[in-house]
This record gives sequence, structure tokens and C-alpha cells, in this order.
Amino acid sequence: IDKKDIEITVKGNSGTVTYNGEEQSVEGFTTSDLPAEVLVENAKAAVAGTNAGEYAMNLDKADFTITGTNAGNYNATFKVVEDGRLTIEKASLSIEVTGNTKTVTYDGESHKVSGFTNTELPTGLSVTNEAAEAQGTEVGSYKMNLAANDFKLEGDTASNYTASFTVAADGKLTIKKADVEAKLTASDSVSVYDGKSHTIEAAVSGNYASDYTIEYSVNGGEWTTKAPSMTNAGEAKSVEVRATSDKYVDIAAQTVTLQVTPKALTATAKSAEKVYDGKALTEDEVTISGLVEGESATGTASGSQTEVGESANTVAKVSFGENTKASNYEVTKTAGTLKVTPKAVTITVEGNNSKVTYNGEEQRVDGFKVEGAPEGVTVDLKTGSSAAAVGTNAGTYAMELTKEDLSVSGASNYDVTLKVVDGKLTIDKKDI
Repeated sequence: IDKKDIEITVKGNSGTVTYNGEEQSVEGFTTSDLPAEVLVENAKAAVAGTNAGEYAMNLDKADFTITGTNAGNYNATFKVVEDGRLTIEKASLSIEVTGNTKTVTYDGESHKVSGFTNTELPTGLSVTNEAAEAQGTEVGSYKMNLAANDFKLEGDTASNYTASFTVAADGKLTIKKADVEAKLTASDSVSVYDGKSHTIEAAVSGNYASDYTIEYSVNGGEWTTKAPSMTNAGEAKSVEVRATSDKYVDIAAQTVTLQVTPKALTATAKSAEKVYDGKALTEDEVTISGLVEGESATGTASGSQTEVGESANTVAKVSFGENTKASNYEVTKTAGTLKVTPKAVTITVEGNNSKVTYNGEEQRVDGFKVEGAPEGVTVDLKTGSSAAAVGTNAGTYAMELTKEDLSVSGASNYDVTLKVVDGKLTIDKKDI
């Protein structure tokens, strides 16, 4: 009895695993249907590997044999239709990186920070990034600008991993301002209006003064490098003054006052004087003193004096020109004097005269006449005085009238000089 020829197809076993750093394997195979009590053996039908990749069993038909109690009845030929294979896939590795940071003080030199830290890695692995660096000279913050695509996984086993990178925090170099000896001096500016602009004077002293910029804030407003100024009089302004620098620590703000106060201006009414003439004495002229050059103002007075005496010639109004602001001046009004002096008059009082002939009886002459008295002025005898000449016998009898015997009324506006011409009684002798 001849052995029966049979063909056995063989398919190697395959397996897919993930890299774990250990050796991993796959073995064995499958065959087409076999006769009863016939087995197939191949001691080489196995493959092993550690690193990620594909590993073939490289099955060879010559390595296959049949065994079993019924194997002697067959002549077996083998056909490998599919090789066995071990596939080790790369392991996923999530890596979180944090850029290094560094803080230095400005010194005019270039500074640098480089590198990063990362989460723990399997032994033998490292992360690289040639762009992980920040560099600067001036005060400020300099970022590395780390990007996940710039990181690489290095090491003998790096090819076994699919690495994904996450930047937890960017790297940064901080150059802070240096503290140097510098002093800010600012002073109040309170001045009287003079038509000119006035501003706050401020300066920084010290070796680093030129590196500072002086800034101003008026009444809590925005900061500006332009110093505030005032030309016209007005309310005081609260000005904060500070000094800032790109390189050095800022100098704390100081508070000063900016104000222009009104200028003293005097309006003086002119004085006038005259002798009483029954007409009102007025003087409109007002002298203005204290004006800033190029500005103008006029004034008017309102006084009036008619009777003998004096009164104030007050400043009624001060008017400013178109180029002049009233608020820039504090006006003091000074009154002049209007004075009317008495008019000198001479009033002649002449006693009456009488010439009679002796008749043996008492005879007399009374009264007087007044010449030169202004209207409203009267001359009268004082109580107890007499303006009479009395006689009986032939002769001349004087009234003996004097100024002391007379009173003048209604003459408050006059300086009266009384001229008295005495009256007399003449009694001639009688012819017999």
C-alpha cells in the first residue's frame, strides 16, 4: 500500500501589540484540514521582537513535518500561503513641557533664558527644542513662544513612541527696572496775572536724569508729557508730577499747585475843586493803574457837589477793552474828592444918615441899607444891638454901628466880608 500524497496549506499566526519595552512574541500557525490522527509540527514557527516594527516568522515549507499515529500513511507537501507576523506598534506618549523663566535687573547687557522642563519620560529618552530660548537687553518681558511642533523626542528607544507635546507654560525672560539714585524736584507755580504763560517747573537730577521722562496729570486727568500752563487768572489746579523711565524704577508722583491770581488794578476817580457858583461840580475822569501792557480799561465817576463842602467822587463803573478780561484783575475803586469852596463876597452895610435943624425936641435916624449881598443872603441886627443915632441939641450924633452888631444869614456858600459905614444924625443950629 503506497503512501497517499497530500498538500497541506499553512498560514502563520500574526499578532499586533503595543511597544512596552519588553520582548513580545507570536508563535504557531494554522493549516488546512488534516487527515485523522495527523499533526503538523514546525519548531521554528515563532517570531519575537522588542522595538516597534514588523517581524516576520519567515516560515519555510521545509521546516514543516507531519506527526501522529497515522502520519506514516502520507507523503505530505507543504505550501505556506501566509507568513506569520508580529507587529509592535509605537506607544503613545503625552509630554507636557514648561518653559524656563528668569528675572534679572536691567544693566544694559544682554540676558538670556533657555530650556524647559517636561513630565517624566521612560528611561533613556529626552526632549529637545533648539528654539527654546528668550533673549533681551531692555526692560520688558521676552517670551520663548514655545510651539508643540518644535519639540522632538530623542533617545535610543525614541522610535518606539508617538510623542504628542503640550506647552503648559511658555518660557519667559523678565528684565525689571533698576533702582538708581535719581530725584524729582517740582515746585508750585502761583503767580499774579501778567499776560504771560506760566507753567510748572520740574526736573530730575542724578546720573540717570536723561533716561527719565517727566509726566503731568491735572486734577486727576490723563498723564501727559506736556507741562500744564496757565495764562489767565483762575482756580488753582492740582498737578501731579512723576518721572518714568524705560530702564529705571519710576519716581513717585508729587503734587504741586498751578495758579494765576488776579492782578491788582486801581481805578481812581479824579478830584476837583471850585469856588461856589451855584452849579454842580462833577468830574468824570477816572485814572486806571495796574493794567498789563497792551490791555485797556476805562472808568466813569458819579460824584456831584453843588453847595460849599466836599463829597466823594466815586467810581461808578470800570469797563474793560475787547482784548482784556475782567477776571484777570481785582479792581480797587478809589474815590476822589469834589470840593466847593465859599465864594468871597463883600457886603457893605451903610447906616442911614439924616441932617435936621434943632427944634428943641429929640430927633433920630434909624436903619441901614445893604449893598452887595447875593440872593438869599440877608444882614440883620443882632438882638440887643441898635442901628440908630439920637440927639436933641445941635451937633453930630454917630450910630456907632459895627460888624459885631450885625448877623449874616443864608451865606453858607460864601466867605463874607462885612464893610460897615456908620450912620449919623446931624442937628444943625437953628437961625434966630
